[in-house]
Amino acid sequence: MFTKKIMTAAAVAISAISFASTASSATVTTFFSTFLTGTDVGNSSLATLVAEDVAGGVEMTLTNTGTAAGVSSFDTQLFLAYAAPNDSSVGLTHISGVQTKNFVTNAGNITNAGYSWQMLVEWGTSNNNNGAARLEIGESSKFLLTGATTARLFGNSGSNPYAMIHIQGVGDNANLSSKYGPGDNGGGGITPVPLPASLPLLLGALGLGGFALKRRQRSA
Repeated sequence: MFTKKIMTAAAVAISAISFASTASSATVTTFFSTFLTGTDVGNSSLATLVAEDVAGGVEMTLTNTGTAAGVSSFDTQLFLAYAAPNDSSVGLTHISGVQTKNFVTNAGNITNAGYSWQMLVEWGTSNNNNGAARLEIGESSKFLLTGATTARLFGNSGSNPYAMIHIQGVGDNANLSSKYGPGDNGGGGITPVPLPASLPLLLGALGLGGFALKRRQRSA
């Protein structure tokens, strides 16, 4: 009877952690500091992408931090890998900051810089380009990828980077551009995904069960 109570408590804790795993959110921060192609401006972080699981999808904020690329440089494209066959069902809703110009999903057929991508977010190359302003240094663009998850966006993409930015006006030269991917662990890359908040419940339940079992054995 006593052993059955312990097993029941553990089962409840396991159920709780399973539920929390599906409901909990993850936040991923990416620093773009790895040169891929174009004009190499060193390994400084040229942009920061913060992605968070929220109700309805993944909320993203891309911030242009690329002073090393020149004061007149601006970000025009964000390429994303997506580890799922249904990327075409993902949509984009602008939230705040610099307005996005275009969003493309194409089931892995977007080839750029020698890599294959599933999604492409674009910003204007001119302040008069369909009303979309440039994403210039110090500016951010916040948007929601509806139907997406961070697990699929930042999961295993093999030798393909999970994201890449296209920077134009490098060195204040309108004809020069660069493409950068995520930095390694030393330069940022993916932050650790937080453990579900209910993990302590499982550990606590198992710990209490073990303590109670020892106490029962001593009194026997």
